[in-house]
Amino acid sequence: MAQNTDSRSRKTDLVITSEYLRLRLYFEQPPLIKDRRYHARLYQKCFIGREVVDWLIEHLEASDRIMAVKCVRALQDIGLIHHVCDDHVFKDQMLFYRFRRDDGSGGFDKEIQLIFQAIDLYNRILADQKKFVVLQDIQYNDQVFKTCFLARRFVDWLVVNAEIQSRDEGVEIGKAFLRTGVIKQLSPGPSFQDDNLYYQFTVEDMKSCKLMNVVNTSDSDNNNNNNNNNNNNKNNKQSTASTQNDATQKRNIVRFYDDMAKFQINKSKEMNRRRYSSFETPPNTPPSHMDNNPISPRPGIKYKPFVIHLLFKLQQYFR
Repeated sequence: MAQNTDSRSRKTDLVITSEYLRLRLYFEQPPLIKDRRYHARLYQKCFIGREVVDWLIEHLEASDRIMAVKCVRALQDIGLIHHVCDDHVFKDQMLFYRFRRDDGSGGFDKEIQLIFQAIDLYNRILADQKKFVVLQDIQYNDQVFKTCFLARRFVDWLVVNAEIQSRDEGVEIGKAFLRTGVIKQLSPGPSFQDDNLYYQFTVEDMKSCKLMNVVNTSDSDNNNNNNNNNNNNKNNKQSTASTQNDATQKRNIVRFYDDMAKFQINKSKEMNRRRYSSFETPPNTPPSHMDNNPISPRPGIKYKPFVIHLLFKLQQYFR
């Protein structure tokens, strides 16, 4: 028998811990969860923020008041508790808060609903042990595994208590519990089946866990995920920057050749301007002593200015 790696999520741990915290606050003497009045209005099944902070510190569920507020806000963040009027986050003050399971406001996602269903079934199976034994302790290699059960025996209990209409439905419930981490597989083999493989409820493990430990572990996992995301974003930015640098280099090369071409064109224009400025008479301007019948270019033929000037010089020379 080999114990598989615990795939239970930190969300599952928070839900299980909060449920047993709720039960402990109910059975505390005097109870912390009870009906309260404020301004002639009755608020049922609620607790006071400051009293719960005191209780968490007294029972070593939190190291100080700041940690206690952080722990309860972690439960509020996943929708397990809320202010009675939904006006405040959890504070260390005389404010009323309530577990959503107590007022039926719910709104839980499918995963949380499965976890609550598994907790309720586990408590019922535990209370029904004298009539119908499902849970047992197993010893293997000098290690004791508590609250274990055979898959076939678990499905039998669901059928006897009319929780399901067919054994296939019980198998699907077992698979759903296995995915959320409320149960884990001990015997090597395929996923949950209606057979003689051993599984274990992980609910019992969370009863002895401190709330601040669960919250700190959840925060560390979130930080690791954030670090991984930051590293991925950094690598993406570096690859994007290298691609942008390559494109910039290509644009610079194209711009360089464009500038060289413009320089050559400007240089040629400047040389032509200097050559024309060295003539005694500007181009296309006949001398003042010429008669009224100057030499004109042939019709339909385009002459350059210096050719026309040369013709004027030749005409002056042969006169």
